[in-house]
Formats: sequence, C-alpha cells, structure tokens
Amino acid sequence: FQLALAAAGLVLVLPFLALLAFWLKAERIAGWAADRVSLNQEQYLGDMAFAQLRPQLKLIEQGPALDMVREIGQRLTAGSRYRYQWFVAQDKQVNAFALPGGYVVVFSGLIEQVQSPEEIAGVLAHEVQHIERRHSLKSLLHGLGWRALLSLALGDFAAGVWANLADQLGSLKFGRDLEREAGMKGLAALQRAGIAPEGMAGFFERMARQDGGRIALLSSHPASDERLAVIRAAIAAQGGYPAQPLPYDLAAIKAGL
Repeated sequence: FQLALAAAGLVLVLPFLALLAFWLKAERIAGWAADRVSLNQEQYLGDMAFAQLRPQLKLIEQGPALDMVREIGQRLTAGSRYRYQWFVAQDKQVNAFALPGGYVVVFSGLIEQVQSPEEIAGVLAHEVQHIERRHSLKSLLHGLGWRALLSLALGDFAAGVWANLADQLGSLKFGRDLEREAGMKGLAALQRAGIAPEGMAGFFERMARQDGGRIALLSSHPASDERLAVIRAAIAAQGGYPAQPLPYDLAAIKAGL
C-alpha cells in the first residue's frame, strides 16, 4: 500500500518536476530542439509567417529608404547561410522585426526617429542576430514546451488564467535573455562590417528617455536603460576599430517617406 501511494505521488509530482527542469534549462532545451530543425524547414516556417503578415503591412516597394535598409543589411549579413529579404513598411510605430529564414521588416516610424544611418545599422544588426541565432525558432519551441508541460501538470480544466499567466511569464524571461544576446552579437556584427557601434547606443539612449519606467519582469525586452548600460559596457570592451561614416542623406530619405 505504501509503495502504491509512493508511486501515485511520484506520478502527480513528475509534471511539476518537469516544469521546474524546463524553467531551469529552457534555453538549452529549446536550443537542442532548434538544432534538429533544418534550414529548409525554418525557411518554410518564415515564408508562412510572412505570408500571413504581409496583407497587414503597407510595404514601400522602392525608394531610398528601402535601398538604405537593404544595403546596410547586406553588409551586416555577408557570408550568412540565410537568404535575407529586406522590407520597409509604412507605419508610425518605432519598430522593426525579424522572422525565421531571413525576413527583416523596418517600420517607417523608426526611420523617422533615428538621427543617423548608424542608428539604423544598430537596429538592423540587432534584428539580424535574432535570425542568425534562430531566436524566433527557439521562442516558438520554448512556448510549445511550456504549453505542453502546463497542460500535463494542471489539466485542461485548470489550464485557464493561471496557466496562461505562467506561460507568459516563462516566455518573457526567455525573451529577455535572447534580446541581450542579440544586442551583444549585433555589436560584433557592426565591427565585422566596419560600422561604428555608437549608433546602437544612441538609439537606445533616446528610447530609454521615452521608456516611462517599464517593469523589466513584465517585458519581453530588457528595460531600455538596462540595455543601454550593457551596450555601453560592451562598446568600451570592444575598443576602437576603423569605421567610415555611412554615406546616406538621412534628411532626404526621411522626406521621401
């Protein structure tokens, strides 16, 4: 009887132990799973995602803004295993995003806010590293893992508000870790491309002033002031390197938008 009770207790506890193990080793587990996904499968996933998003985007088909984004992006991705596609969307949001397989979309609102082409390069370097490090794929696998384990631990009946909250908090912690990695790898990409890194720091410095004191725990991105301090320290650690100013007339490009 005691053996049966112990076995029953073990069965009940195992899902929660699995949750704890997943929380502690989430990045490693998601990375292991992502390594089993081929580049062709990742590309197919990105193609499907972009096809779903494209009707919602007012894409700028040609012009100096798109040319600038494409040319800077190509410098940052020289030798990559991905075939990158660059887009500019007419949208007032100060934002940019990346999708698996090499899709990068920059909103016109971000271009209007930057003060130098190097700031655009800093943002692109960051987004490119989400692709190079397969962050979108890892985040997807991470979320699937949380949902599967929460369903096992709590059951369908209890997998309501509390399950959704736990799922979101788990994903948000993972997201902040990936954002930090993208920032550090992005600085290295700027150095390889011979582009000054101060643009990335300048952009996030202004974002920090506009941040409004967000609570870092409840954000998928690190608080901007936190990110700025990390970037400044990494730039100092890099030391100086040869970099030529990017040859773009930013005022004319903004006027064209």
